[in-house]
Amino acid sequence: HEPNPELSANLDGLYLFMGGELGRAKLEGDGSGIENSIQVLTTLLDGWNKAARQLQSDAAGQVGKGHVA
Repeated sequence: HEPNPELSANLDGLYLFMGGELGRAKLEGDGSGIENSIQVLTTLLDGWNKAARQLQSDAAGQVGKGHVA
């Protein structure tokens, strides 16, 4: 697979956002930054899980067609 600069930049932005939120939560004693980070991470996890299931499905389809996965 080819590298995806746009995806990398988007993930970098999300990680920077979460780092800022967690830092703010620590400094201000405000749990909303932690909650925001959990929401972002949950969304990312759901996306990665969906992508993994799709790859598994695609690989199974290729094996079923006589291709090696």
